Amino acid sequence: MPGHGRSLLSVRMPDEIADLLEQKAAELQISKSQVALMALKNLLKPPDPADELSEVKQQLATLAAAMARISPDLPQRRS
Repeated sequence: MPGHGRSLLSVRMPDEIADLLEQKAAELQISKSQVALMALKNLLKPPDPADELSEVKQQLATLAAAMARISPDLPQRRS
């Protein structure tokens, strides 16, 4: 079944890129493979900006509602 297995990819890269990969993996406390997969996914299947904007709007609405409960005299959000 497609999508359920794992494929092995072996690549050669300049030392500079290998160093950056190592640094990012250490920074995020994840494996180099996980960093590489994140990078490939963002390149090959980037997030949809409309979905991200929708998520931000939803989070702002939730925050505004919470602030209104805390301090009802704050100005309400304009539509």
